[in-house]
Amino acid sequence: MMTLLGLIWSLISAVVLLAVTLGLTVGLARVADMATESLGLDLAIAASTRSLVWLLGLYTAARFTIRSFGVPVDGWLGWTVVIVVLAIFYTNRKTLEDWSAGYMLRTEGGAHVGDALSWKGQLVTLERVELRVTCLRTAQGGRILVPNRTFAQEPLELS
Repeated sequence: MMTLLGLIWSLISAVVLLAVTLGLTVGLARVADMATESLGLDLAIAASTRSLVWLLGLYTAARFTIRSFGVPVDGWLGWTVVIVVLAIFYTNRKTLEDWSAGYMLRTEGGAHVGDALSWKGQLVTLERVELRVTCLRTAQGGRILVPNRTFAQEPLELS
């Protein structure tokens, strides 16, 4: 039987392990993007590589989190974790791609907040890059919300 202090420690450990593992996954996804870009591979291979990195990262995070509670992740529990991670990954793949692209947009240093851009033929200002979307402001004052994965793949012209 786990004591209250042991449970609190396990929860803290689980959160830290989850944060570190997912942080490493974002970094590895970025490295995979840079590697596929430098090798000149097409976008389908780059997306598959990024997806594989996210899948392995989510599986590792889930496994570490469960093990931090002292539960061995072997046998049927191991396969259950695999199935749950696959289900989470499959249903949230676009969101994970948006997060990864958002991180890339923030750290790569292409366009910055306040820059004037030409986006699909119209003059816009980059307002902010959020977790899932990039916010653009048109010359007429309207807002355009573009998923980060779309914004990162489209060619931009800085004005």
